[in-house]
Amino acid sequence: WIRGIGARIAMDHAGKKRAQPMDPAMLEDLERHAAAFDGDHASAFRNRLLTLDECLSRLPAEAADVLRLVYQANLSLKHVAAQLSLNEEAVKKRVQRARALLGECLHQKGLLA
Repeated sequence: WIRGIGARIAMDHAGKKRAQPMDPAMLEDLERHAAAFDGDHASAFRNRLLTLDECLSRLPAEAADVLRLVYQANLSLKHVAAQLSLNEEAVKKRVQRARALLGECLHQKGLLA
């Protein structure tokens, strides 16, 4: 799926630069470079995502919720603050604390140095 996203981004970029036609070799290069992430690399990436999910599930609900709103739902701090009936500074502090807790878990699992 990452290859598909990369190809679409490349095509969108080329479409915005209509002065230059799309170079089919560019997509071939993208495919060749993406092949480096097959096999063991893809498995390692999946394992990291599973560890991240596990660490998220161990966070207190308040911390996990604020991280999901900011990073998964991609909401601005202003929108998160409105949803949680908090001011933006309180949301910033919650995000900071939640990230620290998540970082501790990831460090314990060996994903962070």
